[in-house]
Amino acid sequence: MTIRHIVLWKLTEEDPAAKSALIADIKVRVEALADIIPQVHNLRVTANHPARANTGDVCLEAEFDTLEDMTTYLEHPAHVEGVGYVRPLIASGLTVDYEF
Repeated sequence: MTIRHIVLWKLTEEDPAAKSALIADIKVRVEALADIIPQVHNLRVTANHPARANTGDVCLEAEFDTLEDMTTYLEHPAHVEGVGYVRPLIASGLTVDYEF
């Protein structure tokens, strides 16, 4: 059974150009984790559609073969470092994990 991990973030940045640049930076940093942590698959970061700006700004999606693999990812030093980078940039976040 595969685990899908979805994280939604609303950023504190409100300026559209600055927000776009920030999302691009988050995307590069987070997607690089796929080359560092072998337990994560199909890791991608996408920006919310501008027409829906009243909702979240960023969506992270990842897949894991097992719950243990997801735990390994979440506890990996590179992931912890990434969380440390992103956390000050977000106003709110929501995480959903499910099996499929």
